[in-house]
Order: sequence, then structure tokens, then C-alpha cells
Amino acid sequence: MKGIVFAVFAGVCITLQGTFNAKLSSHIGIWSTSIITHLIGVLIATTVFLLKKEEKVADLKDVKKIYLVAGALGGLIICVETIAIHSMGVT
Repeated sequence: MKGIVFAVFAGVCITLQGTFNAKLSSHIGIWSTSIITHLIGVLIATTVFLLKKEEKVADLKDVKKIYLVAGALGGLIICVETIAIHSMGVT
């Protein structure tokens, strides 16, 4: 049940994020919107990381470097989603 609740919450957040990003990008541009979105995400993730103290940055050295592509894909997804919503509108 917990997984379903989190999946629904994630879907709502993704929808809202795309809508807000499209509106923001009409004022400041797509790449600026992507930067702001990621900076705010970094601040929130860093805050949670520091408060929880369950994970260590040092463990990153053991990760296969190809997995770090996820960050680049995240940036690309935000830009493409913003362009799509900005072009087609929210339905």
C-alpha cells in the first residue's frame, strides 16, 4: 500500500512540476528553468541527506560511473517535458 501511495504522490508531483516549469520557462527560458529546478532540488536533497545521516558520500566511489548518467537524463527529461508542456499546453 505504501508503494501505491508514493507512486500516486510522485505522479501528482511530476504533473505539477511540468506545469510550473512550463509557466516559469515562458518568463525566463527553458535552460534557466532547468537550472533553477535542479538547484532547488539539490538544496532539498542536501537538507534531507544531512538530516537523515543514513548514507555517505564516500560510498559514491564504489558506484559504476555509468550510473551517474541518471543526473544527465534528469536534466534532459526536465527540459524536454518543459518544452512539450509549453508547446502543447496543459490538458
